[in-house]
Amino acid sequence: MSADPSFSEQLRVLTSLQNLSLKLSAALTLDETLDAIIDAVVVICRAERAAISYINESGELRLLKNRGLSEEYINDRQLTRLDPAVAGMMTTRMPLIIEDVDEFATVSPNYPVWKKEGIASIVTLPLVNEGEVFGVIGAGSLSARRYSRTETDAMAILATQAGAAIINARLLDQLRETNKAKDDFFSTLSHELRAPLTPILGWTHLLKPFAGLDPLLAQGIDTIERNAKQLSELIKDLLDLTRIISNKVELELAATDLAEVIKTAVAQMLPQADARGITVDLILPDKPIIGRVDSTRMQQIISNLVGNSVKFTPEGGRISVVLKRDEEGPAIPPPVVIEVIDTGIGIGPEFLPFVFERFTQGREGIDRQFGGLGLGLAITRAMVELHGGRVTAKSDGPGHGSTFTVTLPLTGIRAEDQEEDSIEFAADDGETQDLGLKVLVIEDSLDTLNMMRLWLTTFGCEVWTASEANEGARVATEQRPELIISDIGMPRVDGYELMRALRKTPGLEHVPAIALTGYARDEDRELALAAGYNAHISKPANMGRLLYLIKKLTRDKQS
Repeated sequence: MSADPSFSEQLRVLTSLQNLSLKLSAALTLDETLDAIIDAVVVICRAERAAISYINESGELRLLKNRGLSEEYINDRQLTRLDPAVAGMMTTRMPLIIEDVDEFATVSPNYPVWKKEGIASIVTLPLVNEGEVFGVIGAGSLSARRYSRTETDAMAILATQAGAAIINARLLDQLRETNKAKDDFFSTLSHELRAPLTPILGWTHLLKPFAGLDPLLAQGIDTIERNAKQLSELIKDLLDLTRIISNKVELELAATDLAEVIKTAVAQMLPQADARGITVDLILPDKPIIGRVDSTRMQQIISNLVGNSVKFTPEGGRISVVLKRDEEGPAIPPPVVIEVIDTGIGIGPEFLPFVFERFTQGREGIDRQFGGLGLGLAITRAMVELHGGRVTAKSDGPGHGSTFTVTLPLTGIRAEDQEEDSIEFAADDGETQDLGLKVLVIEDSLDTLNMMRLWLTTFGCEVWTASEANEGARVATEQRPELIISDIGMPRVDGYELMRALRKTPGLEHVPAIALTGYARDEDRELALAAGYNAHISKPANMGRLLYLIKKLTRDKQS
């Protein structure tokens, strides 16, 4: 018993429409969307040729995708919205079927190219958005076709699906382009804002030993350094926010002594606290608590919370930072709890639910008492949640202080990880050390270049400088330095291309190299390491960390 032809036909078109729906739901780009649509068109229209075009402002059809069409046909066709083969469809917004192109021999300017291409029948489907035809799908068969009602209905469904899918795909592509443009803008903004801060902070570091000569000089150096660091933190917060929104924050998890992280973070905030007469107490356990965390981000969490308490605690107040295990909870192993408790101005009950929202502070308006962008606590919450934890705020109201509590799970720690597996850099205490290194610094900012030369010479280094990449490559080849410190964003040839070239130069394949740059995104760091740098440090550089990296990378030379 043979199958009913009409049933087989229905099965064919329905299967094709179902496959189209599945492909469109999985498509991530406009190109994938167009491929899926053409696959369906070829099957449903029983065609050997297919094309998708959009209508430009001049009413001309511009090709997006095709299958089976010759270059000669593509170049010679003259389709516009005024073509009789298109005009009717534009008005009715319904599929136009030409079962025999000979019927248009005297009315369509494209009849000669259809015949030359071997096309005998054509199906044209409108692509509609908000009632307007913005494009067409064309399907050509090499023999005359007669279509059933089932097929023409399927064509109408296909046109509707295709129109919506193409609009969505174009919007998605535009969103990606917008996001990329935004990321590129913030990357460039980071570089341009960070670069001037490097010589400012570098010179304050170099001038500190002379601060004792004059109280006014000491006050000026301290003021410049404090404000430059504040600007640096604001830039960092803005960039962190863009990473968080774009889901581009990647944690580098490692077994870490949380007490040491807290000590380092609090030490950074002590100058601000001491300046306001605020006492900071550390309440730490006798035994180390090891957590698998990103030590840099965890330090940022603690610094943000302590910095927030310093900002909102009156002079003479007190802040306590507590590290402990939550032994009372049911979790095994018990989670770790970090509390930052202050005697500050407190938080009103109406604002408490919004304390971790972006761009919010307890008092708004031009007369607000406290500065900042209102990003620190929002970033803190995001970083804590990336670690699988949570952060909460508690206050009995204005004038009664605040308590911020971070709770982190202690998971993924192996027994062999219980010892601290990383060494933190020690801040440069101003003691002169003779490194005795030959160093090449490549930097297009003259201020930064001069500061770096002077700073390195105080450690007994012989320093060569270059203001652009080509000059840097020449000096490196001639002088054979023992360490290279290079900027990334430079005119003509950037730092990535420079380092790739140096790594191919005999004798420079393994010279330690540090990228010192205003490009501070995670992907910028990955690009630097991939290009051949051994380390990446963002501007404005913490000179203590830069010194630590130099010692670490040149340990063999110094010994």
